[in-house]
Amino acid sequence: MFRIDTRCMNCDFEGIIEIQGVTYDTPASRIFKHRGHNPFSGHMRYQCPACEGIFLADPMDVLHGGFITDVRSKPRNRGLLQKIFLAPWNNEPT
Repeated sequence: MFRIDTRCMNCDFEGIIEIQGVTYDTPASRIFKHRGHNPFSGHMRYQCPACEGIFLADPMDVLHGGFITDVRSKPRNRGLLQKIFLAPWNNEPT
């Protein structure tokens, strides 16, 4: 069975995300409910059953399955302008 485990970034609750058309033998209290998607970024929104916080998932991570994390907890690559203009003040290598 296709199953995707996840953890809430706010309360560290672990559960599985809801996938349309798939039934689980897991209690409903452990399933992150699908709440649509962001039309601008494309991220899928899921709601934590424990704290009711919103979890943002990358659609490509959902397709791969396994364990996924919130996109806000992933490190972001800096763009070219950030590398050029922020490097002297941040003391970070470019």
